[in-house]
Amino acid sequence: MQRKKGNYRKQGGVKIIFGELLIALFSGIFLGIFTGLVPGVHINMASMFILTVSPILFAFFSPLAVAVFIIAMAITHTFLDNIPSIYLGAPEPGAALAVLPGHKMLLQGEGYEAVKLMTVGSFFGLLLSAVLIIPSIPLVKAIFPYLQQFMGWILLAVVLAIIFHEQKKIVALALFLLSGTLGVIAFNLPQIDTPLFPMLSGLFGLSTLFLSLNDKVNIPPQKIADKLSLEKKKVFTAIGLSTFCGSLVSLFPGVGAAEASVLGNELTGRRIGDKGFLMLVGGVNTVNMVVSFLTFYALDKPRNGAIVVVKELIKEITFNNLWIFLAVAVVAGCVAMVLTLYLSKKFSHYITKVNYQKLCVGIILLVGLMVLLLSGIYGFILMAVSTAVGLLPPLAGVKRSINMGSLLLPVILMFLL
Repeated sequence: MQRKKGNYRKQGGVKIIFGELLIALFSGIFLGIFTGLVPGVHINMASMFILTVSPILFAFFSPLAVAVFIIAMAITHTFLDNIPSIYLGAPEPGAALAVLPGHKMLLQGEGYEAVKLMTVGSFFGLLLSAVLIIPSIPLVKAIFPYLQQFMGWILLAVVLAIIFHEQKKIVALALFLLSGTLGVIAFNLPQIDTPLFPMLSGLFGLSTLFLSLNDKVNIPPQKIADKLSLEKKKVFTAIGLSTFCGSLVSLFPGVGAAEASVLGNELTGRRIGDKGFLMLVGGVNTVNMVVSFLTFYALDKPRNGAIVVVKELIKEITFNNLWIFLAVAVVAGCVAMVLTLYLSKKFSHYITKVNYQKLCVGIILLVGLMVLLLSGIYGFILMAVSTAVGLLPPLAGVKRSINMGSLLLPVILMFLL
């Protein structure tokens, strides 16, 4: 279709109006609120839907504007999904580990602070990675071929460190291998297109909720604190590590935000504590998305579903496009941070007014229904098995993070075999 000339200015090889960019930016933020808050609506799924309807969108918007829409949606999603991770125990893949300390803080009346820690981590991780991307381009091009051959061994060392920190090392090893085997099977099931949602919901979300039901706990009034109760040293450490680890794993296929969080926590010897870890997880989740711009530009290798769709739309990324994407990410991040903290206050107020046991049952039923709708009966069975596996570590006296074997073992095998 021929588009009228005259109203467009050329930028990055694509003619586009500034107003068109703004519409795309804020429309993406709006949809990102929805995808972030609703459990099971993954950003990759939403991006693929946009790609499917892109021929219709191209009648009104340029490919670059549609790409901006997806990036704004994806960045906003990485902020807003902190809320269901903490309050509902329904994590995104990159935030699965946040459920554990986050749920504990919720039951201590610190759910808002848990979300705030993740949100602050996301925001400053976004800013730091955005600043470092341009000067990192020549470095990434130079070191990528060498790093690629060592990633499997790096992750294996992380796994050994995780097991070494456990008192019951043999039990921890057995549970790691069990969850790892579950992950290998899940990723190779042809009947399930998206195994991450049912598997991680069972391992980290539903298993936690079932234990809470058994303990008959109640949600206390939530404290709304203006300041974070975390030492500045731990704040800087968490943000720095989220940027470093999130950037490192973004270079490699199959390695995501969850693995980066485990790596960052082990590099500190777990000295940043639960609150520092929440900030680390929040930062890594957003950094992982932003650094995908870099891998797309420098290596022509988009590393997540949203950026794969962006590549399908614009085919190649120019230096001007990279600047536009970074600006969009920062603006979307600023808006998303404010929205996340505002909505988190609302959640903190209303969640104490409901019966926690009924809430847990409702969330379990909701997640089960979402899994059935998105992944079918095989996904539901995977969720049930994952929930059973997720119950084992706390019953055996081992940290539930050992269930990250479900993601780590398949990736290690991919690199080393």
